[in-house]
Amino acid sequence: MDIDDDTSKDLFSNCPEDIKYEILQLLEDPLLLCSMSKVCRSWNLATLDERIWKKMFFRDFLWWDKSASEKNFEDEKTWKERYGEYFCRGWQWDSSNCNSRVCLTNNNFSASLSSGYTYHGVRTLKGFESGQHYFEIMIIKLDDNSRFDKGTTIYMGVGVANEKFNTENCCSGWTRENSGVGYYNDGQVYAFSERHFGRARNKVSFRAGDRIGVDFDCDNGTVQFYVNGVAVTEVIRGLKDKIYPHLILANDFKHEVIITTGKRITSSNSAPSSPAEAVSKPFEEQLATLDSMGFRNREFCVEMLMRFEGDVERVINELLSY
Repeated sequence: MDIDDDTSKDLFSNCPEDIKYEILQLLEDPLLLCSMSKVCRSWNLATLDERIWKKMFFRDFLWWDKSASEKNFEDEKTWKERYGEYFCRGWQWDSSNCNSRVCLTNNNFSASLSSGYTYHGVRTLKGFESGQHYFEIMIIKLDDNSRFDKGTTIYMGVGVANEKFNTENCCSGWTRENSGVGYYNDGQVYAFSERHFGRARNKVSFRAGDRIGVDFDCDNGTVQFYVNGVAVTEVIRGLKDKIYPHLILANDFKHEVIITTGKRITSSNSAPSSPAEAVSKPFEEQLATLDSMGFRNREFCVEMLMRFEGDVERVINELLSY
């Protein structure tokens, strides 16, 4: 499609470049920027601004890795190209394979449960038939974190399964038929319809702030689970067919989880020693500012900082309005 270059009556095209940048960075939506790039040549050039794509790249894919920086990327690709590459890897939840009570946000990287007292599933856009793959999710928020890993009822499961996994009715969970292996928040592992403990290390549970990692090898049919970069199960064998990362949310608990790009942070690479550290570590400077102003409820301040993506001024304005 040819891009129209008639911008004589276009207010945006006639704006100074710095004003265009200020406008576009407020959008923070890659799909909208791609649509805008098709309007005319002037808009196309404006939406190629590297500063915008770099900001969105770190926001959407590497926000969880405090050590990540521009130095990690030494290829010749633009930030838009990198964003497209990561976007196409498929580490997003699939809205067409998602229980009706699971809400997807943040370009489908985030999933949360709206309501319901049964089991609600969602899988990723992309499945894999060969090769070794790794993905992590991070639990951002829970209504009652103290109950999340202590109750007798399952509230959340992370794992892999093939295309036969039924996201609308997944009470049966990880079965032989769907080649499913899942790790639940109370530390239990279900593999192919059976509880699978083996050498699982003391039934390690997980809570808000933790990163749950899943390492699966389609060629060897194996899967292994990690919490904050540390292996918590042995290698489990038996995967077959095309494998998808899956998530189960349940029992009206207001979970919010984000799937990452699939990079593992091991225990030797500054893995958090506790869920609280995992959540608050990126916000230490902002938390110190809030503390100096008298806002000393650390847990609440962390929640607010996550809601406003670390923008301490917006958090202060919100706190003052309470």
